[in-house]
Amino acid sequence: MASYIKLSRDYDKTLHHYPNAFNLLAIIALRAKRTESFANVGLEFGEALIGDHKTYGLSEKSYRIAKEKLEKFKIVAFKGTSKGTIAKLID
Repeated sequence: MASYIKLSRDYDKTLHHYPNAFNLLAIIALRAKRTESFANVGLEFGEALIGDHKTYGLSEKSYRIAKEKLEKFKIVAFKGTSKGTIAKLID
């Protein structure tokens, strides 16, 4: 089954200079809960459980900056839990 994401052209303006933030957004969008499936128990629609910076091949600083940019542009909200970080798509 093929997955795809649909983006507004506004993302090109806001994330154009932040490729790590754009890549993190794409990963979150592909992982976000869209159906009532067993694998996503405990997550609301539009939420995704994401890993740490090593999962995405980023340094800790690059990962932190990417998360900050996504929050600054009000695209994603992050919440830390005991099981990891939950990213919620806002826009």
